Amino acid sequence: MKHSFLRISAVARREISASLASPAAWVFLVLFLVMSGICTFVASDLLASGQADLGGFFNWMPWLFLFLVPALGMPFWSEERRTGTFDLTLSYPVTISELVTGKYLAGMFLLAAALLFTLATPVTVYRLGSPDTGAVLCGYFGALMIGSAFLSVTSFCSALTKSQTASFLLALMLCGILVFTGWDRIAVLIRQYLPGPVADGIAALSIIPHYQAFQRGLLDTTEIVYCLSITVLFLFCTGSALSFSAAGNPGLLTPGALSDGKTWKSLGRLAGGILAAFYCFFCILYAAGSFHARIDCTSDRAYSISDLSRKLVRELPDKVSIRFYLSSESADMPNSYRQYGERVRWLLSELARESGGKIELSVIAPENDARGEEIALLDGVRPVRSQTGEGFFLGLAVSRGAEDEVIPFLFPQEESLLEYNVIRKIRNVSARKRKVVGLMSEFPLLGRMPEPQHGISAFPAWHIFREVSGDYDFAEIPLDTPAIPEGVDVLLVVHPVSIGKRGENAIRQYLARGGRALVFLDPRSSFAEASARKDYSMMDKVRSDLPELLPEWGFTYDPESMAADLVFKLDRVGSSGVRQTVPSALRITREGIARLPDCTARLLSVWMNYAGVPELTDPRDGLTYELLLHTSKKACTVPVSARQEQVFADFKNTERDPLPLAWHISGMFPASKTESGAASGMEKKTGEVWLFLDMDMLFHDACVIQTQDDFGQRLLLRCSDNITLFQNMLEAAAGLESLAELRSRVPMNRPMRAIREAREKAELQFRDGILSLMREYEKESRTVDTIRRTMLANPGRVQLTPVQEKLLLTHARREAEFKREIKEFRGRLKTELDAISADARRLNIVIMPAAAALLGLLWGLFRKGIRRRRKS
Repeated sequence: MKHSFLRISAVARREISASLASPAAWVFLVLFLVMSGICTFVASDLLASGQADLGGFFNWMPWLFLFLVPALGMPFWSEERRTGTFDLTLSYPVTISELVTGKYLAGMFLLAAALLFTLATPVTVYRLGSPDTGAVLCGYFGALMIGSAFLSVTSFCSALTKSQTASFLLALMLCGILVFTGWDRIAVLIRQYLPGPVADGIAALSIIPHYQAFQRGLLDTTEIVYCLSITVLFLFCTGSALSFSAAGNPGLLTPGALSDGKTWKSLGRLAGGILAAFYCFFCILYAAGSFHARIDCTSDRAYSISDLSRKLVRELPDKVSIRFYLSSESADMPNSYRQYGERVRWLLSELARESGGKIELSVIAPENDARGEEIALLDGVRPVRSQTGEGFFLGLAVSRGAEDEVIPFLFPQEESLLEYNVIRKIRNVSARKRKVVGLMSEFPLLGRMPEPQHGISAFPAWHIFREVSGDYDFAEIPLDTPAIPEGVDVLLVVHPVSIGKRGENAIRQYLARGGRALVFLDPRSSFAEASARKDYSMMDKVRSDLPELLPEWGFTYDPESMAADLVFKLDRVGSSGVRQTVPSALRITREGIARLPDCTARLLSVWMNYAGVPELTDPRDGLTYELLLHTSKKACTVPVSARQEQVFADFKNTERDPLPLAWHISGMFPASKTESGAASGMEKKTGEVWLFLDMDMLFHDACVIQTQDDFGQRLLLRCSDNITLFQNMLEAAAGLESLAELRSRVPMNRPMRAIREAREKAELQFRDGILSLMREYEKESRTVDTIRRTMLANPGRVQLTPVQEKLLLTHARREAEFKREIKEFRGRLKTELDAISADARRLNIVIMPAAAALLGLLWGLFRKGIRRRRKS
């Protein structure tokens, strides 16, 4: 064995030396670096996402390897067989398997060197942010694994022919099969024309689903075994093909070759060996899929079962049944959904194992069970229709006795919430009694059916309330109620426009006896403003307040003003294609979110629109205050009636303390003004209030975006953490065990801070010039409007001064000049921001390839000098 290793290392050293002496290896290296840089920083524009994430880099690895690895490995054996040096190589005291392994290791050395030169990409990202080191290392390991698989395939193709061109094309075809069979459309097409087992075998060869685990930061034994098995399989096939040639068998295309019985015997042994190798390969894959382990290399452990989930399933009071419907053998189920189904199966199996027998898991394949589809439909699990019109199932039902919960379909797009959704359903069916949430609101947020005979129109339920309606029992309470009913565990007050003193007194009494309330007020409801286009009565419901309770709690609230922020602002592209900044539409990031309370500790982004500012001016004895959300230091208050252009133009950039946006208040709240707690005999308890001065943060537009899945189905995906925050607060108010840890189990947000800071610096640098132009233009526009209104009101009787006439004539030209100057300012701002991207592109597309080329040139000169000294 020791001598074999020495011979393999000798072959590898010889091949590495020969490759480094050849310009082809350096051309491969330079080409790989150039293509990698272009794909990462131009095609994917890695820095545009603003996240310190290398997904845009690793996504291209299979496609780069698809073309470049066959170019690297095509001369392995083809060139030796074409020049006749292969026969000379066989005379060396090495076996064919040692030759194959040595050449493979030499190729892996060059491949690893190429990946090593791409370290400039993660270095660039590390300079701009803090990427997940574990995920980066795992991504590089995965790239090396798929490179190994492609290299072994190329080695086999090179052993089949003496032509390098034929070797390259054949390797490109086989590697393309490994890549493209992972596409759902290709998989569906294969299943239409091939038997199920054959189609499954071809699908198992696809490299993309296996590579995706490495990209996420997961080291799964199944994926590692797959890559190593592919490598060993094709290296074995390479050795078999070379042994066939070394045995003196003529080429199969040689005239008369197939008439020789010896050739047929050798060919039969070759085919038998390759078929046996493929059989072993599929057996190994099957065993690896049945017995596998995984290591989550991400720093936040986003792809492992959490300790909270383990604790909850172990403490279940009763047995829970889970029926998982998975059409894994359906020809209409895309590979991506099938892979996700296996991910769900793994999660459910782990939960069942951790529960110690309290969870009974049944995996049902409806296509194999005559009653399976009927049972799935009775459980509420619905199939999704594929392009062929046939349906497949990917849903689950959870039950305990008469209690049941269902997830009709598990969309892969919601994978980040998978563990939470499953645990949530398990907890719901295990609960003895649901908590009751009382809802006081100007709007029927739970939904309302139309009543044409009474002039009542339909009011669709808000998504955020549909989301939590399965976890709580809601009871609507009138705004003028004299008292909050007993049995209400949480009081939810949303935009109480018409609330009077009696309603406020009811809230006061409820809190004094230990109640817990979530309060959402608004100085300017964009939802009401938008609804007023169809219902004019909504104009009277734009503003809400609690004029008695807020001062009692120690707050001052001006309903005529709202917060504006130059950092936590909305940047959007208008219909004209011009970039717009909306300072009063707040996009609050981690810097503006409190890290201590459990309900906000893990949040990444909260959206608010026209939010009021609750200033704590008179803290009350017996109450404690905790700030939940706040603006940046570059924020101020502006009139609620101001247009966005005016808000930006009149912005006062004072380096002041951040403005408060949301509070958590707890303690002994005062009893009714007319009747103290002692006089009424009411036992006062600790109450809690979560106070927000924005109700629009609960509306759909601030919570979700609408998209479609692969089959045209409507799908709502979360665009912010507003729903998560709402659910966290409801759990805290209801006294339930918090699932905040599960709701926030997504890969950690890792912004590129350097880019964001550069953007803020550049915007502040050019802001004064832009604001000066905008003020001048606004002043001139108001003057022109005044003149025109005067002329319209008194036609023919107004005598304009020469200055006014000149102003009217030149205003249109001045407007065009103003827009041009604003565009120039913004162009300079864009140039400042693009400088960072340009530096990254120069480093990765120009400098690193040039460095590799220079290194190759120096190496060539060094070898040339050595040869000259030896000759002399």
